[in-house]
Amino acid sequence: SLSGIMDASMEDLARCPGIGERK
Repeated sequence: SLSGIMDASMEDLARCPGIGERK
């Protein structure tokens, strides 16, 4: 599960880099 969550986060950041900057 942890691995999936991290992968999802990376995908989210790639889709919306703005989220990564905000967080």
